[in-house]
Parts: sequence; structure tokens; C-alpha cells
Amino acid sequence: MGNDLIEIKTISPIKSTNVIELNFSRNFSKVLIVKIDENFKIHSKLIERKSLRKKQGKKRIRWSAF
Repeated sequence: MGNDLIEIKTISPIKSTNVIELNFSRNFSKVLIVKIDENFKIHSKLIERKSLRKKQGKKRIRWSAF
């Protein structure tokens, strides 16, 4: 995707919640959240880092928030 650095996070069907954790000390400009449902269908969301409120430390992000 050009010069963008993308952090990829997954939500699997065996995971009990639809939440991922991002570490803002890592170098990325976008995050790709990939969700695999119980029927193994794949859904994804690409989120710009600048649209996330927290700028440092760790943050938990819910799938439904975006």
C-alpha cells in the first residue's frame, strides 16, 4: 500500500471477544483488523493511525468501534 506501514491484527472464531490490542510504541501508519467468523468468512477493516485517539502506550480496540 505505497509507503504505509501496516500493523495486522486478527480476531479468530475461537476468541471470546471482538477486541484487539495495539501497541502505539510500534511504527505503523495504518492498522488492518482481520476478523474470521465461525463460518470462516473473512471480514476486514483498515484504520488510519491518526483516527485513533491514543498516541502512546497500549490501547484495546473493539471491532464494532469502526
